[in-house]
Order: sequence, then structure tokens, then C-alpha cells
Amino acid sequence: MNRTEGCGAVTQPELARFLAMSLRESTELESQLDRAFKFGLMSRPKFDAYTNEVRTIRKMTVGYRKAVVRTYEQDGQLIDDERS
Repeated sequence: MNRTEGCGAVTQPELARFLAMSLRESTELESQLDRAFKFGLMSRPKFDAYTNEVRTIRKMTVGYRKAVVRTYEQDGQLIDDERS
């Protein structure tokens, strides 16, 4: 995921952009898990466990991104990406 790439970001807005990409990718991952379950490639317990993990990580990422955005908003840097 992009969180790893974002940790090497030079600026806070750049990190926030990588985190936004990571949020979109987590939504895609949840969609793929749903498909795997619907096609019978995954049991209900595994689907539930993996989906809960993705949602938990997404919530943590949202919080982290909000903190990053708040930091650079306070510093007066420009915001060049959409808000989550």
C-alpha cells in the first residue's frame, strides 16, 4: 500500500496524498474480498475477519491523514488534494 511510500514523502501534503491513495486502495481491496467470497473462494469466517481488518486499518488511516492535514493546515501550507 501507499502508506509505505508516503512515509518517505518530503512534505506533509505529499504524505496526505499518499494516505488518500491508500484509502482508495483499501476500498478496492474490500471489493475484491467481497468478490472472492461471492465466488466461493473464501469462507464466511475468513471473509468477515479480513473485511474487519481492512475496515479497522482504513479507520486508522483516516485518523492519521486527518492529523497530517491538520498539521500542515496549521503551518499554512497549501492543500492540493481532496479531503477524506
